[in-house]
Amino acid sequence: MLPAPILYVENCPDDIELARLIFRQLKVANPLHIVRNGDEAMDYLLGRGQFGDREKCPFPGIVWLDISMPGQDGFQILETIRETDGLRDLPVFMFSNFNEPEDHERAKQLGATGFIAKAASYKSFASWLEDLNARLHAADHPEAAIFFNRE
Repeated sequence: MLPAPILYVENCPDDIELARLIFRQLKVANPLHIVRNGDEAMDYLLGRGQFGDREKCPFPGIVWLDISMPGQDGFQILETIRETDGLRDLPVFMFSNFNEPEDHERAKQLGATGFIAKAASYKSFASWLEDLNARLHAADHPEAAIFFNRE
């Protein structure tokens, strides 16, 4: 099975750079595709506009969705994903700098696969990826697992 592409919806340049750095260091085999807001996320998921070429922008096996973004927030994007044919079964993990119980509950009510607090260091990000894999398997989404090139 080929590693599923990951769509990372994040507007913070520092968080994006941390993810790229750690993907390289951990040798994550899953392609990481980054969009910076809800409009780009939906265009990517639906293969519209600049994301129309599915060879360059393959359909993801999983979405990592930040809650706090300008324009549509992550909850609004999740709601749109769950209402859209062809997207509603896509594993979507919400994440935030804030680990608020009401955010967990709202994410669950809107159909998120899971909720994870953002990782701020190499060690916490690696742990986050392991936790994510466990949640994917527990949620019966092994096709969206994270693969590491351990040579």
